[in-house]
This record gives sequence, structure tokens and C-alpha cells, in this order.
Amino acid sequence: MNISPKLFLWLIGSGAIITLVVALGALVVYGYRRLGPAVKSPRSNAQRTKRILFILFAFVIVAVLYVEIPLSGARPPKDLKTIAQFLAWKSGAITGRGTFKNGSAAYTVFMGPAGRYLSSGPAAYLFDNHGQFVDWTADMGDFHTVNSNFDLTASVKNLKNE
Repeated sequence: MNISPKLFLWLIGSGAIITLVVALGALVVYGYRRLGPAVKSPRSNAQRTKRILFILFAFVIVAVLYVEIPLSGARPPKDLKTIAQFLAWKSGAITGRGTFKNGSAAYTVFMGPAGRYLSSGPAAYLFDNHGQFVDWTADMGDFHTVNSNFDLTASVKNLKNE
């Protein structure tokens, strides 16, 4: 089975959140069953079901926002092509710069704020030797790059903080 790197990035980033949402939903359902009224009216079951569905829906919305809000700040715009455009887009949010080699190809790597909460590394953006945008990752400590699947964890050299 071939999963696209973008889908894989989203699934890994949101997997823990979705697990938490399901666990909280199960606790809510269990709590309603366990702590429900001793005398049940016909309408109380329908109301209880609506409340449970509303709470589960609210948890899912919060989980999606928890994943998407920081990711939206790190995700490069679709029209990003050059280092000049990148510098204009990120302006003062660049935290470092380095180089990455993959075989004979050398890339310039810019780092910025991570694209998720509780990240283990910064977001990273790769540019080729002509200054053209190549790829990115929301968290270079945990994720490979989205399109080229480069692992930048220990491979970025000559790091300079900016």
C-alpha cells in the first residue's frame, strides 16, 4: 500500500490527538451510562444521545484545530518557488540555516518555528543550489520531508542561528 507523504505526515501528527479524542469520548459515554438517572424517561435517552454526539463532535473539532493551527503557520504557500520568496514570507521567523547533502546534491536548509505542538525539532525548508524551493517538513526531528522523504535529523550541517 502506497500512502502519500502528506497523508502520512498528517496521520502521524494527528494520531495521538485522535487517540485522545476517542478515549475521552469513551469516558463520556461510560460516564453517562454509569451516572445516568435511575428513572429514565423516553425523551432522556434521545437527549443523552444528542449530548454524547455533540461532545464527541466538539472533541473532534478541537483535535483537528490542535493539529491544523500550528501546521498552517509552517506550511509553505503553494506559489513558493525561490529563497527570495521564502525570506519575504517568513521574514523574522527564520531560526537557523544549514546545508544538507544527499548524494552529490547539496541543499540549503532554512529552519523556522515547528509546525506542531510538542515538536522535537523546527520546521525545515530545502532549497537547491539554484535557490529553488525543493521540499519541507513541519518537524525535522520526527518527520522526513513531505515530497522527497529526506531525513534531516542528523544530516543538516553547518548550522547557524539567525
